[in-house]
Amino acid sequence: RPRESRVRQVLAAVPLRRLEESGLLEALLRLGDEGPGEADTGARPADGPRDDTPAPDSADIASMDLEELVNAALRNDES
Repeated sequence: RPRESRVRQVLAAVPLRRLEESGLLEALLRLGDEGPGEADTGARPADGPRDDTPAPDSADIASMDLEELVNAALRNDES
């Protein structure tokens, strides 16, 4: 999955401020909040592994650095 790998690298490299200023941060967060079948995410089958880590609340999100935000979004995408 070279394309997915490249997208993840870019997301990890882009400063959070640039994502916010461009309006992309909100769009990415909304995409991450979509349930299975709501977006073409290539989501795992229902019987695949689950990450039972609870989704962060807004106070948690506000205190995260870019790497933590990307990891939280990726965890959400895989669940």
